[in-house]
Amino acid sequence: MRCGLTAEAPLQKRVSPALRRKVEQQLRQKVSAYDDYLTGNCFGYVVERSDGEEIDSCWGFIGDYEGHCLEAARQAVSGARLGAD
Repeated sequence: MRCGLTAEAPLQKRVSPALRRKVEQQLRQKVSAYDDYLTGNCFGYVVERSDGEEIDSCWGFIGDYEGHCLEAARQAVSGARLGAD
């Protein structure tokens, strides 16, 4: 996992309160994602046919299992069912 800072504005001698809040929010999001990575809060899925043949998979979901990974897996299963018709 890559973790770094991005600068969207040129460096300034003074930092406005709005810019400070924006940078602080970005840092908090990055630290949260890195914490999820370090604590093993990482997920993936495999969609298989009844005979065990793998038809889809995706890994690298970090953070919220139900909001990201599970939803993507459900969409993959729905897509696989549509493709089987």
